[in-house]
Amino acid sequence: KKVTDIIEIQKKKKTEEEDATKKKLAVQKDEERQTDKSGRHAGSASEPEPFVQALAPWPGIHQLLSTRRRMHDKRANVVKFRDIVIYAMVALISGLCLYFRSTPSYFTLL
Repeated sequence: KKVTDIIEIQKKKKTEEEDATKKKLAVQKDEERQTDKSGRHAGSASEPEPFVQALAPWPGIHQLLSTRRRMHDKRANVVKFRDIVIYAMVALISGLCLYFRSTPSYFTLL
């Protein structure tokens, strides 16, 4: 009789856990539908971020991060001549430092 009680308790726990996960998924789907309908965050609902999903146990923080407007930096795709010149100067100075560091010093030969 005790074994059957333990099995029943385990089954109840499994069903409760399954119900809880189903409820969580239903809530997440409702949130995605609401953001899609409003048109504000249509792109963010299709690409869930792992750190946002990890914060699901804290509903306030999760809601705040899942409904935020992500502004992608447009300057990251633009390479200007200024950038090329600065990186060339850094490469030149680094090369000169390595060259002069590897040449023998005349002061140590005396």
